[in-house]
Amino acid sequence: MRTIPKPVIATGETPVPRARDHEHVGRISTQTKIFVLIAVALILYEIQWMLPPFVLAGLLAYIVTPAIDWASARSRLIMSERRRNFLRS
Repeated sequence: MRTIPKPVIATGETPVPRARDHEHVGRISTQTKIFVLIAVALILYEIQWMLPPFVLAGLLAYIVTPAIDWASARSRLIMSERRRNFLRS
């Protein structure tokens, strides 16, 4: 059974240092970096068939957005409050 140290009363004694539950690590080890890199590569390899639609959708949205903005400005359509707030952020 682990005993809990008693609090030190101001008697001039130095307090007993408590044991830490964990040790702070200043940086990530090379082995951990390599493991994470391999894990990410394996995950991307396994879902590679799923990625092209998302990549194409992102590129399409990026390319078409200026044309949509131009067309909406030219037609003077009223933009919804939600869309206006989204574009401001």
